[in-house]
Amino acid sequence: MPEKNPLDDLMEKFSSELKYKVPLGLITNKEERHSPFDGVEIALVYYWSYKHALLQENIVTVLDKLISSNTKLTHKRLIGYMVDSVGEVLESHIYKTSPKEFVVDYVAFTFQWQYNFYEDLEKLYPHMRSFGELPQTQEAYDAVFSLLDKRYAMYFDTQNN
Repeated sequence: MPEKNPLDDLMEKFSSELKYKVPLGLITNKEERHSPFDGVEIALVYYWSYKHALLQENIVTVLDKLISSNTKLTHKRLIGYMVDSVGEVLESHIYKTSPKEFVVDYVAFTFQWQYNFYEDLEKLYPHMRSFGELPQTQEAYDAVFSLLDKRYAMYFDTQNN
């Protein structure tokens, strides 16, 4: 049997524990944004996660106070919900155990699964130069939510088979 090298040890550690330390995505602070809506794609994941009850209860409590059910979604509101509740970086520790596996494997830039959120988003909107250009419409938001729904279902189907 071949001897393990240091890279094998690092990859084993990464796949078992360090992958949870990699941010899922971020909203750059206002001064560094190229567009006022850079990071809206990760704010959409966060909002979708909230609506699907995937977040830890303490985060839900904060969001319940911020989000009104009759308020129209906008890029600014989506970004505000995230920044005002968890900050500019979306991390896996705010998720319940099972959903955490999905977001880490699908949303983070670790490419732990055959699909990746950012690649799927580029295919969904190939004309965009940046995710901040995502159309600010309910139809666009619904398309992203539908993509997340589809991948979430696929993820758990493949895990169970």
